[in-house]
Amino acid sequence: MIGLHYIDWWNKTTEIGYWLSEEQQGNGIMTRTVNSLIQHCFNELDLNRIIIRAASENTQSCAIPARLGFIEEGILREAQFLHGKYHDLVHYSKLRGDQK
Repeated sequence: MIGLHYIDWWNKTTEIGYWLSEEQQGNGIMTRTVNSLIQHCFNELDLNRIIIRAASENTQSCAIPARLGFIEEGILREAQFLHGKYHDLVHYSKLRGDQK
């Protein structure tokens, strides 16, 4: 599952969220899918900034923005309550100008 949480048309910004079942992880599916959505956001929607937030302990999820050239901007401390506890989120961004 992948989608845009919102589109801020005024600032030309969006945030991508994704989830993949454990059985399908490790095959590059989500990296390819996120990359396709990034291209759509920059080229078709004319956006300038894309955000991804991932739980800091979820190394596979954090690897995707790192692999796709996102910049780590910081940690949002205890920003997500999931499975009965708070989790830190790593905040990543990519700008249209970061495209190679």
